[in-house]
Amino acid sequence: MVERFFGRVVCVNLDRSPDRWKEFLRDLPVDWPFGEVERFAAIDGQKCPPPHWFRGGASAWGCNQSHRALIEDALNRGLESILLLEDDAICRANFLKRWESFVAELPDDWDLLYLGGQHIVQNRMIERISRQVYRPYNVNRTHAWALRPAGMRAVYQRLWCDYAEPAGTPTDVGRRHIIDNHLAALLEEGSLKVYCPARWLFGQREGKSEIAGRQLNERWWNDAVEIQPLDRPKASVRAVPPPRPEPTGGRIRYYLPTRRQADKFGPKGPVLPDLSRPFVPVIGVHSSGSSALAGVLWHLGLHLGNRLVGYYGTRPGKECGYEAAGLVTLCNRFVHWPATGPPLPERAEHAQLELQRWIADRQNEAAGLGTLAGGKYPILCAMGEMLDQICGNNLLPIHAERPLEESIESFVRRERRRKPANQLRRHQEWLWDEKQETLARWTRYLTIEYRELLEDPRGQIGRIVEYLSINPSDGQIAAAVGSVDPRKRHVVITGVMQ
Repeated sequence: MVERFFGRVVCVNLDRSPDRWKEFLRDLPVDWPFGEVERFAAIDGQKCPPPHWFRGGASAWGCNQSHRALIEDALNRGLESILLLEDDAICRANFLKRWESFVAELPDDWDLLYLGGQHIVQNRMIERISRQVYRPYNVNRTHAWALRPAGMRAVYQRLWCDYAEPAGTPTDVGRRHIIDNHLAALLEEGSLKVYCPARWLFGQREGKSEIAGRQLNERWWNDAVEIQPLDRPKASVRAVPPPRPEPTGGRIRYYLPTRRQADKFGPKGPVLPDLSRPFVPVIGVHSSGSSALAGVLWHLGLHLGNRLVGYYGTRPGKECGYEAAGLVTLCNRFVHWPATGPPLPERAEHAQLELQRWIADRQNEAAGLGTLAGGKYPILCAMGEMLDQICGNNLLPIHAERPLEESIESFVRRERRRKPANQLRRHQEWLWDEKQETLARWTRYLTIEYRELLEDPRGQIGRIVEYLSINPSDGQIAAAVGSVDPRKRHVVITGVMQ
């Protein structure tokens, strides 16, 4: 059983941070596979201060001691495995499917698993074991990792290393003190069987970091598949140092190396985005039924992004707008909401590059999940030419259709406390014109009328399934049908709730 994969699942949480524990539980996905998560009252470095020789700070000392205590307890109890989480850990979308894909290819000899982290590659080797499994060389972060007995013993002994060693000796890593450095040195020695997924299963939630002492955005670091891509030979290759981070929707992503970096560090030059797979953009103005349509696609199994947000909420499968946070951010950099005209040309060039990167990432992730990638945000109405240039014949647009006046009235009613009604109307009218121009460019797209989706969801979902040539299960179709909620219509026209 998946639920018994780990002997114990524990989350480290300070007593003075009850809200972080609540947020952790709230954000666990509905398909969480590991059963109940135990809360461990973290050792507070402010109450239990570090010794004089510890240079990492009070919060880092508390982190060290908390993980050490949990590993000591697991060894003492004879546990066969333990999953250690921190209260800022967040799961990727479609978590269960991603986990099952990873564990199906995971070697039986593992000692330590990194399910979230940051590759600190240092020009050394990262080994691709299979499509879903990699062997890292050096990883930082302890928000999601797992141990078996051999790994527990090795880490436990490493955390008790002799801090009195003079600088420059082999165990000088101890003088840097924090647990990340100890683990990095242990990984580099190569004595343990350490594995990680091709793409991280856990990131870190936005909020104030206890160790950094400042507010941080949601963070997802460089994935192993970006360092050692699938289209390269399976043998280990020289990894490229992570390039400058670029913000996408409140999170940090590390993109592919530049040509100069790859020429210097890699044997095969730069890795270009693979855009040969289908991409399904949802095209519709605000309040056009596009959220309902995107929700249908999500329930049918399409991959719409890793952190989905929107007006209706941030909980896919429950209350959600099904807009990827990264896509929202890059679209709003292209057109500042609620703009009423096109952006400057130089902004468009940068936006196209960002959009290309975002689509390529989602397509690669979708391929690993065995599904199609898609995206939804109203500003895509004004990005039709970019989508054409990026995806070409692999574009499978779905058009969310609703009469303009209905969508304007619904949008104004929804947003009138934030912006003047006349500005919201002009924004909708401009997006509508851009949408019509975009649709005129395309010879292939599917139109789903909002009214028909509400009145006959099963029939409209059948059209979507046929158009995309997908084969969802009966359960996925039933969930998609059930997700269509007429109560989210905000406008009364001719006496009928719209």
